[in-house]
Amino acid sequence: MRRRHFLCMVAVWGAWSRRAMIRAEDEPSGSATPQPGGKVADLEQTLKSGLRARRQLEFDFIHQVVLKVKSKELPADLVQSTFQWARKRGARYPYPYFERGMRERAQRLGVTL
Repeated sequence: MRRRHFLCMVAVWGAWSRRAMIRAEDEPSGSATPQPGGKVADLEQTLKSGLRARRQLEFDFIHQVVLKVKSKELPADLVQSTFQWARKRGARYPYPYFERGMRERAQRLGVTL
C-alpha cells in the first residue's frame, strides 16, 4: 500500500468518526421506545404519514380508526397489521388499501367504520 493511499484512508476514517461522535452528542438522551401514554397519538401520526394521507376524508377516517383503538373497540395489532399490509400492497399510495382492509376486518369484528 502506498503511503499516500494510507494517509488518505486515515483522513477519511478520522472525518467519519468525528461526524459519528457529533451525531451521538446531538441525539437526546433517554430511550427511543414509545412510552405507554403516548401510544395512540403515535399511532395516528404513523398512519397519517405512512399511508400518505392527503385529503380531509382520509384524515377523518384515520382519526376514527384511532378513536376506535382508544376506546378498545378495535385491537391495535389489527390496525398495525393492516397498515403493514397496505404499505406492501400500495407502494406509491397505500391509503386506499388500508381503508378497504380496515373496513372489511372491522366488519368481521362487528365494528362499523
